[in-house]
Amino acid sequence: MQRLVAGVIREVGLFFKWSFKISKALKTFIKKLITEIWFMQQKYSHLDTH
Repeated sequence: MQRLVAGVIREVGLFFKWSFKISKALKTFIKKLITEIWFMQQKYSHLDTH
């Protein structure tokens, strides 16, 4: 039983480590995307005729 619990705890730990890496990568990607969009808006805003 104790061995099973230790295995489950290890699995949960690995899952959290994996999900943390994924969420960190996703945040970085979203930040880069927002920055790109912002720069594109700045670059082409003078072409806006509204």
